[in-house]
Amino acid sequence: MSLTRLRAADLRTPASGIRHPRGLAPDLVARAGMLGSRHPGAFLSHFTAAAFWILQVEPRTRIERERIDLAVRAELPRPRGDGVRGHRLDLGRDELVTVDGLEVTSPARTWLDLASVGCDVEDLTVAADRLVWTRHPLATVHQLERMLLRHRGARGIRSLRIALDEAIEDADSSRETRLRLCIIAAGLPRPVAAHVVRDPYGRAVATADLAFVEHRVLLEYEGDHHRTDRGQWAHDVDRFNRLQGLGWICFRIGAAQFARPDQVVAVVARALAARTRRGTPGV
Repeated sequence: MSLTRLRAADLRTPASGIRHPRGLAPDLVARAGMLGSRHPGAFLSHFTAAAFWILQVEPRTRIERERIDLAVRAELPRPRGDGVRGHRLDLGRDELVTVDGLEVTSPARTWLDLASVGCDVEDLTVAADRLVWTRHPLATVHQLERMLLRHRGARGIRSLRIALDEAIEDADSSRETRLRLCIIAAGLPRPVAAHVVRDPYGRAVATADLAFVEHRVLLEYEGDHHRTDRGQWAHDVDRFNRLQGLGWICFRIGAAQFARPDQVVAVVARALAARTRRGTPGV
């Protein structure tokens, strides 16, 4: 982890040598601490560790989401009790860290363990993207590769390898990752993430979430603040107009569109086909 990253504002420093994302739900910390105190040697793992590191993946059902994942080393009895999902793990020396008095599996080890509790390739790619995110990395690609080599026989190893191959360092959100994977799965060209669009003078106009550069087609995922914040809305309109003036086709994807990915893929495919037939302006 670089010196710049260690000083990043999104990280807390509860103890020397430990960095941890801000914004962790206090309820999770309280519940995990309470349950962990009943099980000597227990630490946070799997989905609870993923929530701790804010990896943006969670169990499919509400009942499962309400449970706390607690694990112990392989020689100890598995944690049991109401609200607990217990595990026994064989850990490497660097695969467990302590933050604010809570022991939790390291970011890279947490990613490895997610494959054993039902996470598919898409979920594992979301988590990997978050781990190696350039702006606030929690692990490096090399660390994830080493984790896979160390645990060659781990459950879900094939899915983990595919996810690592798909992971990129420029995905700003889980929804961007899922949208990218949906596009690729549909057989469309692989979009470029965080593409900087420039005007004819080389000045940056916008950074597109996903872009088909040769076709000048881009997609932007917009949260609700793009609608409710008047300043953001005015900025978006100006930006949208400038991009159109440069010959870009812009698709703005909100929650409603994200819920219908097949329709998003269809309109993007039509735009790419049209640009292929007619040519791309300015290219």
